[in-house]
Amino acid sequence: MVKIAICGAGIAGLSTYLLLQKHLNDLSSQPSAHEITIYEAYDVGKPAPKASDENSSTNESTPSPQSIGGGIGISKNGLNVLSRMERTDDKPGSSSSSSSTGVNSGLIKEMTRRGHPIERWEISTARGWTIVDVNLVPKHLRDPSTQSNGKKSSTSVTKEKPYMYHSVMITRKACWEILRDRVIEQWPDAVVKKRVLEISIGDSTTPNVIRFEDGTEETVDLVIGADGLRSVVRKAMFEIDDSKLQAKDDDGDYGAKSQHSWAQAVLRWFGLSRAPINTAKSAKPDYITPHYEGLVGVGGLVPSSLLESTGHKPGTMSIVFGPNGFFGYGYLTSAPAIERSETEENAPKLNPALIPATIPPGPIAGWWSTFSSSTPYPYNDTGSTTPPSTNKPGIFNRPLAMRSLLARHARWKNPTISAITAYVETCNTTTLRVDASCMGRCDYRIVAPASAPPADAVPPPTAALDGSYPTWTTPELPFWTVRGRVALVGDAAHALQPSSGQGACQALEDAEALALLLRHHLDRCVAGADEVGALANALEQYEALRMPRVHAIYERSQRMSRMKMEMGVLMEWTMYLMIYVMSKHFDFVDLFSLPPYQDCWLIWIFLL
Repeated sequence: MVKIAICGAGIAGLSTYLLLQKHLNDLSSQPSAHEITIYEAYDVGKPAPKASDENSSTNESTPSPQSIGGGIGISKNGLNVLSRMERTDDKPGSSSSSSSTGVNSGLIKEMTRRGHPIERWEISTARGWTIVDVNLVPKHLRDPSTQSNGKKSSTSVTKEKPYMYHSVMITRKACWEILRDRVIEQWPDAVVKKRVLEISIGDSTTPNVIRFEDGTEETVDLVIGADGLRSVVRKAMFEIDDSKLQAKDDDGDYGAKSQHSWAQAVLRWFGLSRAPINTAKSAKPDYITPHYEGLVGVGGLVPSSLLESTGHKPGTMSIVFGPNGFFGYGYLTSAPAIERSETEENAPKLNPALIPATIPPGPIAGWWSTFSSSTPYPYNDTGSTTPPSTNKPGIFNRPLAMRSLLARHARWKNPTISAITAYVETCNTTTLRVDASCMGRCDYRIVAPASAPPADAVPPPTAALDGSYPTWTTPELPFWTVRGRVALVGDAAHALQPSSGQGACQALEDAEALALLLRHHLDRCVAGADEVGALANALEQYEALRMPRVHAIYERSQRMSRMKMEMGVLMEWTMYLMIYVMSKHFDFVDLFSLPPYQDCWLIWIFLL
């Protein structure tokens, strides 16, 4: 039996827990269950009331880090992981894992119920015209008579496909609550409220020792760091293992790079790149401190009726590029769907891939505006003890943020953006004071009322502009595991640019890869014999498998983020041309999806 501790109960930590329980305890051939515990500094609370519970409401008297942030996107690769996350015994009478995957997955249904399926991206300009309209549904799924090879089929598709949803927009809080509820419902004692203070990392002969703020200690075989951007686990890794760090730096495989390409030099000359000019390599790179990317975002929640009034279509996410920033908006919830009968006579006659696009929006929509800023907190209240130019968060000055938003988009020719900014201005009657002590990517936290409204209620006016969010990233790390005893997942390993659209998805991929590899290697060793070696082998393969893929996404998102910087007219039109050319020569549908040959790693693991 292996004792595993997961530090952090965010999306990455909860996903890792669910997948470890499935693969190590439900599907494992080991006779005894492994002990898995989540340690979280905040009170994760009780499961949210069911939609069927009348007169129920969500009560959040104590603000938590999970209440931060607006909408997040879960792309096809993330949905695929969620569809495989279900335990095989979740459904009565289930005889195989296939019964709880794809559209039959309870997690997928809940994500699409509380979120909004996206089938189309509309990419446009601040000057009022659309550059490209991307249909996320592959052609052979749009036309039931067309096969994946382009040939016509003699029979129509009447059966649901495993992955009928291609992307889902959902509030970060709703996504977290769905995973939280699933964990607490099945394992009520899974999450222990304790703040991790420090970790003594073990080796092949000694286990890890976790020390908590209350003075207690816990000895565990494996620590999984899912504790976000300012990870205590990552700090412990890079403070003690200097030998591995030096070896990786000497190899030059990963980590910070001091070299810059000619393309970066050209972008810097045009003002599109803020990468520093070549400097001597630091004697000891800082892999602990988050890196500020020079971008700040503001955003909030608005009634869906606001977007509907301007003609925004269901199932569409709109992103608008301009010379002084970026603006995005879309629906974040769906209207209650009529349960589809699984009987043959009532089965849908259309290809189910088209069904999500027809789901009417729910009451909540979201928006965000990103712009360049020399300081991560440009809207600190001048009455605060924290000066506006500091790198520390203070009290959010909403009127200042609103004036900046209106000025930034005053000349943008987009009716929906105009409607949103006008609504924000109208709602600016009160100022929310925020608590700046939250953890993770977001540094502002709304102090929730004693009785928060239900999740499916129209957002209150105070949510129209809910805070300011600097873009922080994790420095590219030379390794994610240490001594076969510690592994990082999610933002603790790779906090990506929001432009990647892959933050939550890559955390889900991390969790599944780690769970599958641990199961594979632990199943091969006799109970109690060489479990330490099995852990080391699993972590080594996890690092080798995941780091190259995340590195490629990191590089791509870094390039994309430069399009959010301020620029002149020449570079603005150059940017529009680049986006148009890319839309003609690259497949936007599978921008971050795994190619078929890479997706096979899910099978290769069991053939080793």
